[in-house]
Amino acid sequence: MTHKEVENTFQVGPARVMVSGRDVNPMLTEEYQLDRQATALKRAGDWDGAIAALRRRKAILGAEWGDDKLAKYLQRAGRFDEAMAEIQWLLDNSQAWMQALYRSHTVSLQQAQRARHCADVHGAASLICKREGRADLQAEHDGLAERYRLISQRLEPLAHEEMNRAHEERVARQQLAARTFTTYTFDVPEPGPASNVFEPLRARVQQRIDEAPEFFQAARHSPFDPLSHLREGDIDGARQVMQRLAYMVYEDRDKHPEQTAQFTRLMCLFVEIDPLFKAGVAAALPIIAKSPGIRQTELYPSMNMDVEVCRYVLYFAHETGRIRRVKKGSTYQVYLPQAAP
Repeated sequence: MTHKEVENTFQVGPARVMVSGRDVNPMLTEEYQLDRQATALKRAGDWDGAIAALRRRKAILGAEWGDDKLAKYLQRAGRFDEAMAEIQWLLDNSQAWMQALYRSHTVSLQQAQRARHCADVHGAASLICKREGRADLQAEHDGLAERYRLISQRLEPLAHEEMNRAHEERVARQQLAARTFTTYTFDVPEPGPASNVFEPLRARVQQRIDEAPEFFQAARHSPFDPLSHLREGDIDGARQVMQRLAYMVYEDRDKHPEQTAQFTRLMCLFVEIDPLFKAGVAAALPIIAKSPGIRQTELYPSMNMDVEVCRYVLYFAHETGRIRRVKKGSTYQVYLPQAAP
């Protein structure tokens, strides 16, 4: 297969990028296609063509280029000095490579990844020198590869510890966002007509945002902001956000019982304008009337909803006085209010 035939087999189009947060198949990117083209050209014995394809790939990736394939191909093509120059480029660029790929990670993880990368590059250099019959340089790179591997091994436990700490801090910030909504924003009014429940709430929230934007920033326009959905009339989206809030609020209920109570009051208002809640209650009530004390889990099939939605419906049906739930083992027995023991 000639260079031209291989190039035609792997036509390379313009690179695709992330658009509006959509995932792009990496197999469709230009740099991936160039890598495939280089491999095919190597198999065809066209080392110069393979090297040219890899150089184009390197130019696209810029600082993110960390592949030792180009250096190996250069050595196989009889261009040892160029191969070692490429190895040196990879080592000199290791700091920029690390920052390009791991800039959002902890410092210890960045340094661990850089040390591992340098160990891999020196390992590739050792193989190149072995193939070239340069035992002196091979031994030098073997020693440097081992040195960087040891550095990486020492840094990895610290990196994991810092990653865990960063995760805990992220969860704490999310819980703060949840508490911000429940204690500061959702000072909910007494229930009124369902159609008017959220209008005064929205006005009061906007007033509080204006009064203390820095305090509210943890939750405003975040994944924990149900009000943006409510303003658009998106009840399903608001419900999903509030369910996420509910997990965090109730997980924290022992430390902050007052906001748990406030959040429950808010949800009791919300269900009055939630058609999914009303449909679930309508499906459950006739069955409960016929079978007082029925186990909650036995209601799920007849409600024709996901289990999580059934739990949501029955929990707030109890909180709003539509049913009574009595704890029984790992589930609840469910009654109409007038039939409850």
